[in-house]
This record gives sequence, structure tokens and C-alpha cells, in this order.
Amino acid sequence: MKVQFVTIADYAELTTEITAGRGQSVAGQGLGVNVLSTIAPSVTPVGGQARNTSGALPVLAATGYSANPTAVTTARGVDLLATLIGALVTKPFSIPEADWQYAAAAGGIINTTDVVLRAAAAAGIRNYVTSIDLRNAHATVATEVVIKDGATVIWRQLLPAAMAAPVEITFPTPLRGTAATAVNFACLTTGAQVYVNAQGYAAP
Repeated sequence: MKVQFVTIADYAELTTEITAGRGQSVAGQGLGVNVLSTIAPSVTPVGGQARNTSGALPVLAATGYSANPTAVTTARGVDLLATLIGALVTKPFSIPEADWQYAAAAGGIINTTDVVLRAAAAAGIRNYVTSIDLRNAHATVATEVVIKDGATVIWRQLLPAAMAAPVEITFPTPLRGTAATAVNFACLTTGAQVYVNAQGYAAP
């Protein structure tokens, strides 16, 4: 038995649907991709999800570092973060360009005046403390020490006198400051001789 099949299609209807429907770049009617203008520099995305970027072009991977990163907006897509050579960021907490560090002053801290570990960052950006090392070199005077978010104490410890070596402290959950606020350190007893080194990063 021989069976033959015949396919009948309306050419006019098919071409109309392609050119007036699924082939369009209008969101909801277009193909499953973003259609971008190729004329530089005004590259404008058409359709698709809004990106978390101030630029016009939504990219999948952004290299480099912004000195003033912004928080991700609800319901927006996020970009992959990479170094200037295109390697994805895998460092804990932050990219290297966002790191900061504070070195102890010569002679240590001998009073109760606040010492700025990290100055206030830009609007919307917080300072985080990831680790510190401390040593009280005074032979007889012990002291409490504090880390402050501005004027608010967010960490406290007691240092004995005559410490032979510094103690190193790492915060698995970094100490988190308030946006646009300095991170300060202070001794609570005058006369101690405290050396403090600190590390952290800035981020939203």
C-alpha cells in the first residue's frame, strides 16, 4: 500500500505572521532575544529585562570596578562581575579594588580619642571590617577597645597589659557599618599603648 502526504500552507498568512508578529523587535511580539541598535554610541536595548546599570547597554558580564557601586534594584537583572582581564570575581566579600586597610600609627594609641580606621564612603556605600590585629604594649595598663560605626559601638574587647605578640581576629561575618559613615577605633583607658591594624572593603 502506498500512502502519500501533502502539506498545504497559506503563503500570504505565513509571511504576514512572520513580518508582523514573531519577527518584530517589539517586546511581547519579538523573538526570545534583546534586539540592540548597532549604531554607536547610542546603543539602546529593546525589550527584555531592565538591567541594573546606569548605561544604555545591558551586558551579561561587566569588567572593571566602579568607585561608587549601587545596590541592586528589585526585579532587575544583575551582571556578572569580572576583573579588567575578564576573570570572574571569586575573592571573598569583594573585588580587590574595593578593599581598604589601616596601618597602626607609630607609638600606638595612648589616649581615648577616636581613631579613624576608614573614612566615610560615598552616599549609599558602607564600610565593612573583615579582620584586625591588636597589641597592647604597655607594661601595666590594660584597656577595653571598641570599633565604632560612627559613634555607635559595634565591637568591643579587653586587651591585657604587656602583650608579647598581637592577637589576630577575623570576622567570618564582616562588621557592617552604616552607609556614608566612618569606621572608628578607640581605647577606653588613657595610658595604654595599643597598636591596631585593620582590613575591610567598601560596598553597598
